[in-house]
Amino acid sequence: MIRLMQLIQHRRKPLSELFFGGGDLARPLETTRAPFSEFGRTYEACQWSPSSFNAQPTRAAAIIEENLGERRLVRVDFVSAAASRYYAPVAAGIWCASWEYGAEALGIHGRFALVDAADAGVDEPLVYNVSWVLDEPLLASG
Repeated sequence: MIRLMQLIQHRRKPLSELFFGGGDLARPLETTRAPFSEFGRTYEACQWSPSSFNAQPTRAAAIIEENLGERRLVRVDFVSAAASRYYAPVAAGIWCASWEYGAEALGIHGRFALVDAADAGVDEPLVYNVSWVLDEPLLASG
C-alpha cells in the first residue's frame, strides 16, 4: 500500500498539460522560450504543489498583448479544470502562492487581480480563479 501511495504522489502532469499560451488553453506554453523562460523553476513549484487526490486541477494561461507591433507578456490567468467548490479553489490558492514566491525570488514582480471574465476568455468547463498581473510586462519574441 505504501508503494502505491508513493507512485501516486510521484505521478504529476507534465508542464505541457498545466501551462498554456493564451486563454483558450489550446497550445502548451513554451516554457523554455523568452519571456516565459525567465520564470525558470516557478513552473515546477506549481507542478509539484499539493492538490487533493493529486488531481492537479489548476491551469495557467500566459496572456500576451500586442501594442504598436510589440508583443508583451502582461499577465498569467489561473483557472480550474474542475468545478469543485472545495478542493479546486484550495489547489488554485496553493498554486498562486507557489507562483508568487517563485517569481518574487527571480525578481519578477506582479500582483494578483481579478479581471473581467470576458477578458480572461475562460469558457466552461473551466472556472476562472485569479490573474497575476506583471508590474512591468515582459517583451515576447515572435
